[in-house]
Amino acid sequence: MMNRIHGQCLSAVVSLALFSGLTALAEEGVSSNSNGLILKSVTEMLEVIQKNGLPLDEQAASRAVLEALIKVADPSSRIQTVEEVNLAKDRQQGFIYDVGVKVRATNGLPVVVEVAEDSVAATAGIKAGEMIEKIGDQEILSGTSAQAVARMLRSYKPGRVTVKIRDAEGVSRDVDLERSRIKLQAVELAEELPLGLCYLQLNGVFEGCGRDVVSSLRGWAESGRVGVVIDLRGADGMDLESVADIAGVFAESGAMLFAVRDMDNQDIGVYKAKTQTILGMPAMVLVDRETTGAAEILAAVLSGSVRGAMLLGNVTGGDPVVRDWIALSSGESLYTVARRIVLADGHIYDGREGVKPDVILSENAPVVPEFEPEVAPVNGREITEEEKQDKKLRERVKNDAALRRAADVLLGLKALNIRGAGFSENPTN
Repeated sequence: MMNRIHGQCLSAVVSLALFSGLTALAEEGVSSNSNGLILKSVTEMLEVIQKNGLPLDEQAASRAVLEALIKVADPSSRIQTVEEVNLAKDRQQGFIYDVGVKVRATNGLPVVVEVAEDSVAATAGIKAGEMIEKIGDQEILSGTSAQAVARMLRSYKPGRVTVKIRDAEGVSRDVDLERSRIKLQAVELAEELPLGLCYLQLNGVFEGCGRDVVSSLRGWAESGRVGVVIDLRGADGMDLESVADIAGVFAESGAMLFAVRDMDNQDIGVYKAKTQTILGMPAMVLVDRETTGAAEILAAVLSGSVRGAMLLGNVTGGDPVVRDWIALSSGESLYTVARRIVLADGHIYDGREGVKPDVILSENAPVVPEFEPEVAPVNGREITEEEKQDKKLRERVKNDAALRRAADVLLGLKALNIRGAGFSENPTN
C-alpha cells in the first residue's frame, strides 16, 4: 500500500517537473532542441529519485509523463479507452441514453407532457401531467427549464437514474429507470412564437440536417416572421456541410464561410455560401459551455463570417471538430488537436478557446423575473391583440433567461424595422 502511495506521489512530481519545463517551452516557442531538453529533464528527475531511494511505479510514471506532455501541447486533450472513444463517437452522431419523456417548464415544477411509446418511462408507469421533483441527487426547483431537466435525464453512457415523480393527486414516488440508447433528431423543437418570432432548438448538426433547418428558416421568413432564435445550447454533431448550408442563408452567394486546415496550415476543405437569397430575418443564437462539435463551428461562423446573426449566452466548449483520436501502443487513444477552423474574418479556432458570444449572459441570472406586470386596460379601453400576444410571449420565455433576453433583442430590432442582412422594409405580420 505504501509503495503505491509513493508511486502516485512520484507521478505527481514527474508531472509537475514536466509541466514547469514544457510550459516555459510553449511560451518561448518550440525549438529544435526541445526533445533534448525534455529528455534531460526526465533523466535528471530519475537520477534524483534513484539517489534518494524512492520507489518507482514505472507504469504510473510513464502515463504521468505522457499526460503532462500532451496537456502542455493541448490542455483539453485526454487519453481514452476503447469504450470511451466509442461513446464519444456515438455522441457526435446523435446517440444518447434517455428515459423517453419530454417535459414543459412551468412556474412550479416541470411537467411531463409526452411519454414515448415502449420507452422505459412508459414501462415504469410515468404519465403525462405528472411532475418531476428530483432526478438522482438533484432536487428540481420551481421554474427549472425544460432543457435543464432533459440534460439531467439524459446521459452519454448507459446507466440507471432514479426520478421522483408527483402525480395529479400530489402523491410522490421514486421510479428507478434504466436509460436506453436512442438516436436524437437534429431538430428538437421548431416553434412559432407570439409577435412574429420563431424558435428552433437543435440537438446537434447531424448528417443531412442542413436542408431541413434551412427549409424551416426560409418558410418562416417568407411567411413574415420577424426574427428567429436558434438554440445551440448543448448541441454538437459532425456534419460540416450542414454547417455551411445553415450559415449560408445569412451570407451572399459564394461568400467564404470557413475553412478546415491541417496543422501545416494547408486547406483540407473550404466551405462557401451556396447560390441563394439572403434570409430576410435576423437571428439570435443561444450558446453555452456544452455547445461543441459542428454546432460550435456553426456558432463561430454565425458570429464571425456572416451578417444578421448575434450570439448570446456563455463561451462555448472549445472543441469545434478540431480534435481526432490517435491510437497509442497501450490500446487506448489520444484525443487531441489535429486541425483548425479558420473563419472568413481570419479568426482561428484551434481548440484553445471557445466561441465568445456577442452578449455574455451571467450564469447566475435569475430564471424567472421577480415581477411580471399584468397587462391592464388604460382609461377603460380594451386590451389590444398585440398586448395579448406580448403576454403570451412573456409567459413562454420567462423560465429561460437566455431565451427571454433573445426575444427582447429581436423585438427591439422589429421596432426599428430591421429584418436582417440586406433587408430594411417593414415586416408583414
